[in-house]
Amino acid sequence: MRTGFSPSLKVFSERSVRRWLPLAFVALVLLFLVFNRGAYRGYFPDDDLDNMGNARGLDLRYATVKLLSPALDTSNFRPAAFFYYIAMTRTAGFDFKKYIAVLHVLHLFNAWLLWCLVRRLGLNAWQSGAGVLFFTLHMAAFDIYWKPMYVFDLMCGTFTLLTLNAYLRGWLIASILSFWLAFKCKEIVVFLPLALAAIEIQWPTAKGPSRWWRLAPFFAISLSFGLQAMLRNPASTGNYHLQITLPAIAKSLLFYSSEWLLIPKLGMGLFLLLFVVNDPRFRLGMLLLLLLSAPMLFLPERLFAAYIYVPLIGLSVALASLLRGRTGLIAAVVFFIAWLPWDHATMRSKRKTALAAANEARAWVETAVPWAKAHPAVDTYIYDGAPVGMNPWGLRGALLNLNAHTVPTIVAADGDLHEAVKSDNLAVLVWDAPHRKLDIIARSPKTPEASYLTISPTTPIWQLGDGWMAREGAYRWSKPVASARLRRPDNAQEFDAVVNVSPAYLEAVHEANLTVLLDGQAVAQQAFNKTGWLVMRWPIPAAPAGPVNVEFRISPVFHPNAADASIEYGLPFGGFGF
Repeated sequence: MRTGFSPSLKVFSERSVRRWLPLAFVALVLLFLVFNRGAYRGYFPDDDLDNMGNARGLDLRYATVKLLSPALDTSNFRPAAFFYYIAMTRTAGFDFKKYIAVLHVLHLFNAWLLWCLVRRLGLNAWQSGAGVLFFTLHMAAFDIYWKPMYVFDLMCGTFTLLTLNAYLRGWLIASILSFWLAFKCKEIVVFLPLALAAIEIQWPTAKGPSRWWRLAPFFAISLSFGLQAMLRNPASTGNYHLQITLPAIAKSLLFYSSEWLLIPKLGMGLFLLLFVVNDPRFRLGMLLLLLLSAPMLFLPERLFAAYIYVPLIGLSVALASLLRGRTGLIAAVVFFIAWLPWDHATMRSKRKTALAAANEARAWVETAVPWAKAHPAVDTYIYDGAPVGMNPWGLRGALLNLNAHTVPTIVAADGDLHEAVKSDNLAVLVWDAPHRKLDIIARSPKTPEASYLTISPTTPIWQLGDGWMAREGAYRWSKPVASARLRRPDNAQEFDAVVNVSPAYLEAVHEANLTVLLDGQAVAQQAFNKTGWLVMRWPIPAAPAGPVNVEFRISPVFHPNAADASIEYGLPFGGFGF
């Protein structure tokens, strides 16, 4: 299958390749690790923590059944790649470096598989090396090397490369099994059998018409999963809803083609070369690029640069095939001299954002997890703020890692707390974003209720009722009607409140009016017509000690967003109580 070497490039003879290949690969590994050494200072994003938590309690039999099942999983469970989490959570725990090391080993293994593929297609040593270099260091796929959550794309690339290599060598059973596993990592390989058909035309793997029957298992698998995806695709407009329309495809194609060469819109120009380049390797590479990108083109609401990782296999083959003879060698040198610094600059830009988010996530997890481990009775958590990019499922996943068989309840502090505050074992996770610090306060059945609430990281927010927004430093906005529960001490004679009236607020409402009710009885009224931190104190009628329901009523309603009248605020409180 190999086309041989140019007489003018005898330095790349087969003997020379065998001599220098190990050294060249070591150099590539070192260059890749230099580019991505910062990944080892990263940390788990929310999807990783969620996957890790789920993996802790996952029954291996369930994962195995899903791996073997011909049914498309509607929950997007991808068992072939999920075994990574099953293995890592049991062997590495929260040691992020080990997770990254495995990702890097897999990616470098994929680079070797790509080398085997392009060599099998007949490209010579330096052409193959150029394609592998482009694939290995491409920083549009940055998240693949820095975040375990993209292991599904990474391992899909592994099994796709194994499929192509095995098929070209005529290993039918191995290629079918690899294709099945690729599908069970991610469904973007649904059109890969069309590329295998193109291979069969150009590089027949068997003799006679019967060779076409070799493709039947691949098309049967794709047709089965493809039809299931079409039939089960919900009619909603969620992120996973397929949009088979020209605007949707155009939006997705423009995004991904801009990532192929890291230059906006330039990638689309590669298809023009199909009219002038008469090389079956180039056509195959471009076909792979298009077929492996095609499923993502119908998901314009899920555009992530990391998703080009598997299609990058085809692009690397196509670009490598363009480099012919001495002219191609010179073009490759010029290309990489210009492209590698730009590629590295892309990495540096993404690294800054990734490490900032990682530092916040690490601070949260490394405080919350040891605390939760020391307080196993706590089954309900209220989170007041969270690290950048950390969603509730990530917080839940981190805590779920402690006890895979007890699923903690996790509720946002500005959400519905009615059920959460009923728990006798409750903890509040308060995230201090400016100082990147997590404070934890807990309530047990023996915890007494406070008679005065100061808005701070240690506020027992289980005593807040309806009508409160998220804390903003030393104050918390109420809605036009807000409630709380306090313990009235013996001989309480006064009730006070601290409010923070800003000039912008007063300009909007002109004058704010507050009514305070204790157990439904109005005990104070106050008008606010000046700015600043204001402390108001009112005498209250005598009443016995005990729990009291407090209600604040504020008028007029403050609309912080002039464009959305449905957003209604009351007053910003710094504290209140007896």
